[in-house]
Amino acid sequence: MNQTKQIYFEPVSKYANAGIALPERKTEASAGYDFAVAEDTLIPSYYDLMAKLNHAVPEHDGWFTLSDVAEIWPWLKHCLI
Repeated sequence: MNQTKQIYFEPVSKYANAGIALPERKTEASAGYDFAVAEDTLIPSYYDLMAKLNHAVPEHDGWFTLSDVAEIWPWLKHCLI
């Protein structure tokens, strides 16, 4: 049985009347959706994050791994805000 899933988007109530474009595929052959955002958001790169960590924790002897980040996440999330 071949079932087609219907995908739809709707704005969250906070931005319902803001006129934000909902995600859409630009062509039928598009692999993904084009998204719009309500507010400018800067997402730091992995390398910027690791550089901040190496500067903040000088006793560490090299680059941090993702498991290192997981261990110090409670401290780290306050540094990123």
